[in-house]
Amino acid sequence: MALENGKSVHIFVYDLQCKIYYHAGKNETGFIRHYQQKLIKSMEARLRSLPTVSQDNRGKVAAGIELIIITCHDQIHSTKK
Repeated sequence: MALENGKSVHIFVYDLQCKIYYHAGKNETGFIRHYQQKLIKSMEARLRSLPTVSQDNRGKVAAGIELIIITCHDQIHSTKK
């Protein structure tokens, strides 16, 4: 999976979220925990959350990523930290 492709990142995260929702409806906690751990540890979820954090902190004095334009290359390096 190409990490540079934003659409594939969104599809991967969305697919895991759908699986979690499906198994939550059936009350299958083993599958729920498995997919949650997979989602938490995935590089795709980190890449997807980075623009959200930078957008939420825009114009605020709080700590976080402020007024920085993040390129795809920067996203990959900042998520590996």
